[in-house]
Amino acid sequence: MLEYIIVPPDEDADSLRRFKYPYMSCEVFCCEIPDILLVFVEHDNGKFLNSLISFLDADGPLDNHLAGYFEKILEMLLRQMTTPVINFLNEGGTAILEKFLKHMDSYSIMQLVQRLMLPHIPFSMTADTDPMAPTSQSDQCNWSFLDETCDALCSRMVASTDSDTPLHISDLFITVLQLSPPEAPILVHICRESCLSQIFQAAFVDDVDVADINDVPTAKASISLAALSIAESILSRLTEIISSFNEDSTSDYGDDIIQISLRLKSCTEAVCNHLQNHLTIIAAQLEKYSSMKPCGTLFCQSKKEVPRLGHRGLQLVKLVESMVRVGRSDLDAKLSETEVLSKTMGLIFSYEANSMLHLSIQRIALMIIEGGEDRRIIQNHIFVECGFLKRMMESLTKASAVDEATIASVRAPNLAHYSIIAQSIHHAVMSEGDTAALNAETAIERDQSAEATDDPSSATAGVEMNVGDENNPISANQEASSDPSPKPTFISIIDTGELRTVWDSFLDNVLIPLEEKSVTQSADLDKEKTDALAQQMEYAMQAMRLAAESEANNASWATQDDDDDDDDDDIDNAIHNMDRGQTDINDDMEDEEDVNNNDPFGSIVSGQSDKDLNVNSFANFVTEFPPDNTVSDSAVTSGLDQVAPDQVLTNPNDIAPTTANVVGNDTDFADFEDMPINEAVTPVQTSQTNENAAFDVNFADFDSFPNPTNPETATDQAASNATTTVQIADPFA
Repeated sequence: MLEYIIVPPDEDADSLRRFKYPYMSCEVFCCEIPDILLVFVEHDNGKFLNSLISFLDADGPLDNHLAGYFEKILEMLLRQMTTPVINFLNEGGTAILEKFLKHMDSYSIMQLVQRLMLPHIPFSMTADTDPMAPTSQSDQCNWSFLDETCDALCSRMVASTDSDTPLHISDLFITVLQLSPPEAPILVHICRESCLSQIFQAAFVDDVDVADINDVPTAKASISLAALSIAESILSRLTEIISSFNEDSTSDYGDDIIQISLRLKSCTEAVCNHLQNHLTIIAAQLEKYSSMKPCGTLFCQSKKEVPRLGHRGLQLVKLVESMVRVGRSDLDAKLSETEVLSKTMGLIFSYEANSMLHLSIQRIALMIIEGGEDRRIIQNHIFVECGFLKRMMESLTKASAVDEATIASVRAPNLAHYSIIAQSIHHAVMSEGDTAALNAETAIERDQSAEATDDPSSATAGVEMNVGDENNPISANQEASSDPSPKPTFISIIDTGELRTVWDSFLDNVLIPLEEKSVTQSADLDKEKTDALAQQMEYAMQAMRLAAESEANNASWATQDDDDDDDDDDIDNAIHNMDRGQTDINDDMEDEEDVNNNDPFGSIVSGQSDKDLNVNSFANFVTEFPPDNTVSDSAVTSGLDQVAPDQVLTNPNDIAPTTANVVGNDTDFADFEDMPINEAVTPVQTSQTNENAAFDVNFADFDSFPNPTNPETATDQAASNATTTVQIADPFA
């Protein structure tokens, strides 16, 4: 069975050898039978386990089906026989690792390597397993702890000649970096000079974009995209961990948090230094995306042809976003100096249909705005020197002038991101104004309290004590607070660019009305949701009330059952009388003399003694006659036509048959199953109906009894108003 999985089939092999036998062998192993697994792993010093790993000795690409079976079996062994399999892999060292890395073009092999490089996640998760608890040392694969692993992966990615291997290695690095804890060694290993030099050298290359979306990317393009993705993932993960340390200094890492933080800050500095050396190349490539559109065009949902940025161009913008997220002043200065930021922000005007690009640029703008006074230089560079604020206000003003009926067809997708950025600027300006007003009020209150001091000598003494004392912290604070130079604000940046008038007009005519409209729409939407929720609550309360009433009724019936024991004798007597009446009926029906009388119902009525009968009950009694003692239609039909609907009969003579009014042949109505199909019968004309109300009735379809008021079945609509129809509950009656 193992050979069906590790030995590729011949080219002329049949489908059983190629597909069925490998599949069935894999399923047998994955049944997880303990005896089979024990033999698989430990028999003859791991003979079968070595045979399984020999599947990776092939030089060429692996068979996709067999690689999938190989992955499934090895994952099962890692889950069920964790310790012996991990020991086998660790004892094999880098030799086994190289076998896996040789076939990184296979997605199945990449998944196995990725799983083995996350040693802190247990292979077997049960109900009692704590996912946050560290795994034992014997159950951890040491690949992620080795210095050679990252170097080998980077070398394999850069030297690959196919387009799958670089992307698979990129996915592996991104997943491992995001899921690894801050103390994981891989975060430090990948930031070493040997790895970073290979990554950044492969990332920033020219002329690797494809002009058509259906073209297969080259190996060089895949390597560049993979390297950009890895660089962005490294910087984002480091920034995320460091920011979490700054926000929560009382983390679960105890005393080691300082060492971990220092180590990761050193890694961040190394990555930023490498990036600063490539900022000029990044700016040139961003300019090429803005002016030349190297990825061609595509048709969007509106059937409009728009330029395509491409996956690599978008990843380049995300790398710039990660650099802005770091928040280093030296890196901000370099980004402004090399015009990387200005060219990045300008892409939102060149690619109006790329929502992922718009979202990334929006995040860059918001991070810069929310940076406050620490990022005034880069704020002035983006919004004033580069003209981003002016172009954004022009686009929103132009869009606001469009009629509401046509705005849906001409609205650019990037306008929503413009409005979010403009609102963020407006809120930042308002917040700074509130802070300035609060500081002014505080200063006035401080001056007033100083003037109201009763002992001026103490104030003089204090001043004399602080004068000339450079080392006194109080003197330093007073000098700092008395500094007449105001700190730059966002509104001062707008004034510097001579945009104050345009900004004020934009606020009054565009942004504030837009915010008010948004608030109104949100309120209407909230009201609709509230009304719908109230309606649902009302339905729920009604259902609860009905359920409570039903329970109360059931309880009352249960109480009545306990109180009605005295009435059992009356019920038994009534049942006894009904049984006696039924016995009399059966005896009378067996009497032939009564059956042959002109009144066929006499025996039945007499059998019921003095009980009242309803006309609807006669239809059921007719069917009790034996087939050989049938009653003609003249006896039954004429009797029923003389009875008003729901009339209670106490005397059987009230329905004495009259044959004078019978029309048509004598038909046996006692058993309608013997009636000829589609035989038309004219009903009886009685004294209660009009002579002109006759119509043909087809009794073949008893489910659609004719209605005299229906023009399709009535021949005389005027006469039908005087007709009284006898309702028959059972059509076979």
